[in-house]
Amino acid sequence: RREAEFALAGARLDPYNESPFRFLIGLLREQQKVANNMATSLYKEYYSSVEAMRLILQDAQRDPEACVNWTSARIDLLEGIHDDDEEESSLTKASALATGMAEQYDTIRQKYWKLRVRQLEEKKSSLNKNRTAA
Repeated sequence: RREAEFALAGARLDPYNESPFRFLIGLLREQQKVANNMATSLYKEYYSSVEAMRLILQDAQRDPEACVNWTSARIDLLEGIHDDDEEESSLTKASALATGMAEQYDTIRQKYWKLRVRQLEEKKSSLNKNRTAA
């Protein structure tokens, strides 16, 4: 928890710095390997914390959606949420954010963002197949 809070504090200081976000995502992925059942609630908690940084960007007169590192972290956090009811919704949100990055905000890395959209859509499709089979 302390390390995650440290990462969030760094991200609040400079939402354009990729490092604190990558550190936070790495911590959560490690936690997911150890205790998958706890990871979902952590992803949700830290998604809320990262989403709250929108105000920091708005106060600085910046378009929050144009902050690539902030949006990328939100996509990764949404992808990590694993609730039966919310997962598809979180994957849909993540896919929409990645589409926005490809088409409007980070067109220089358009191929990367389109790849992320495909990955998210495949994951969503796989979840739908598993639900129908169950």
